[in-house]
Amino acid sequence: MTAADRLQVLLDRACRGVATPAEAEQLRADVAELQQQVAAFHEGEQPYEDERVVPTPSQWIWQWNRATPEQRLAKAAQVLGTHDRLDRVRQALLRHGARPSLASAVHAALNDQAPR
Repeated sequence: MTAADRLQVLLDRACRGVATPAEAEQLRADVAELQQQVAAFHEGEQPYEDERVVPTPSQWIWQWNRATPEQRLAKAAQVLGTHDRLDRVRQALLRHGARPSLASAVHAALNDQAPR
C-alpha cells in the first residue's frame, strides 16, 4: 500500500467517523490540494542513488529533499565552506599579481573539484 493509499484510508475513516458531509468534503478537498502541492514540490526531480557518478541538478535536488535535517545542514556547510575556500584562492592569486583571467581559470578548475 502506497503512502497515498494509506492517506486515503485514513481520510475515509476520519470522514465516516467524525465529520459532517460538508466537513468531509472540505477535508477531502484540502487533502487533494496538499497532495498537489507536494507533487509540485517534487516536480522535476530524478531519483539518484549511485554515489559513483556525479548527480545532475535534478538528481541532486531529489537527494537533498530526502536527506535528514542534519544531512542537509552538513551538506550546506560543506558547499559554503568550499565556496569560501575557492574565493580565497582566487583573491590570493589576484593579490599576488596573477592576471584576472588566470585567477578565474584556476578558480573554475578548482570549482570542478568542489564537493557535490
